[in-house]
Amino acid sequence: MNSTTTQFGPDFVVDLIPWMLQTFDEATKKTYHMFWDGLLSFVMEHWLAIVAVLIIVFLFALIQALAGYWGMLGSVLYHYLYFGILFAMGLINGPEVFVSEYFEIACALILYPICYFVTGIILHKIGIRKF
Repeated sequence: MNSTTTQFGPDFVVDLIPWMLQTFDEATKKTYHMFWDGLLSFVMEHWLAIVAVLIIVFLFALIQALAGYWGMLGSVLYHYLYFGILFAMGLINGPEVFVSEYFEIACALILYPICYFVTGIILHKIGIRKF
């Protein structure tokens, strides 16, 4: 009779989970880097159209705000601030910053409220929204 022996030692199960977590982490980083490179190449190719669309959306929201409906302008300002800060952070630190768990906490506890309050201050300063 042939006997089969396993190649795996007793530490295999103990080493498997950290290895899998590390592999998932590396795959996630590579995926974020791939998407970031695609986004940057798209922005580089179509920057004029992107800026034109952002300005048109802002002007439409401003016209709505002058007509008394300031909600769209507040939303546009908030999203421009939020995603502008995220884009700048990605340019400065690279796409690996988005993978960090601390980044998610910082966005939830710091970036959301700051963008919200800055948007309110901007709307108050230009006289569209009263506190």
